[in-house]
Amino acid sequence: MADRKLYVTGAIGSVRQWEGFGPPYLLPDLEDAGCYAETCASFALVNWCSRLLRIDLQGKYGDVMEITLYNAFLGAVSVEGDAFYYQNVLRTLTNKPKK
Repeated sequence: MADRKLYVTGAIGSVRQWEGFGPPYLLPDLEDAGCYAETCASFALVNWCSRLLRIDLQGKYGDVMEITLYNAFLGAVSVEGDAFYYQNVLRTLTNKPKK
């Protein structure tokens, strides 16, 4: 997964239709092109990496957990913790902030 289905931000899940994965290396960057990168999936990935790290102490699990936590998860949650972006597209063509 980390080599073929992970965005540079640590986000996962590139297909909106079934909130899942597409073929290897299918990582669209625009919302209209299908970029999804759901915040819930990022949170699940952080939890999964944490468990893998406890079972098998390898730095690669910590690396993915760190990238995902700081970029895909914390970047999607408000400072107050009461609001979040559901999907985290890499770029948008509207030139307006998401609400």
